[in-house]
Amino acid sequence: MDYPSSYDRWPAFEENDIGVVWTQGAYRVVKITYVEPLPESVPLRQDLGAINAGQTVTQTLITGIQLSENMLLQCRIRPKDDIDLLLWLQRGSARMWIRNSHARIPLSLGAHDPDWKSTTFFVIAKDRDLYVEARNLSDYNLTQSRLQIWGWRASVQFMDEGNQKWEVDGQRRLLLPPGAKPGTTQLVSPYNGRPIWWISAEGRAA
Repeated sequence: MDYPSSYDRWPAFEENDIGVVWTQGAYRVVKITYVEPLPESVPLRQDLGAINAGQTVTQTLITGIQLSENMLLQCRIRPKDDIDLLLWLQRGSARMWIRNSHARIPLSLGAHDPDWKSTTFFVIAKDRDLYVEARNLSDYNLTQSRLQIWGWRASVQFMDEGNQKWEVDGQRRLLLPPGAKPGTTQLVSPYNGRPIWWISAEGRAA
């Protein structure tokens, strides 16, 4: 069976899905209990402020998508002004990091990726927030540096707690439900038959 990437699904999750989320150096197993859209709108727009030519607005907390504890976001992001965005999940951990460089999200990306799919990121739980840095690579000053976020929010139940907890073998990438035989793996959710998805909700320390 060919399982699509969680980056190909929009949203990646549906109610009664089971997912494995990498966050804070560990895998967490979650069950999706509720899903709703977050439309592209003013509450999910943020202005990082004026920025002169060649200058940078340092890492700024994106307040519009801060979460409560049992929540998960799948979002996309785009600049609304002529700036390059750098993502940090969490602060100090670069998203889209490639050894000695940090990939950026420019305004021109929309011409090559009209759905902004390549900007997809995930955030889970309270105080594991997105920070964004903006760079003005143009030769003119900007009075504002706006970004827009949209996507999906899910409520989750953590399934790796309590007496009937699910286990993750991260080295072999196996998910074992309660009572599973060693070495076996769960490939689909027993609650809706959809494939288990694996995602990262943090960046890489630069």
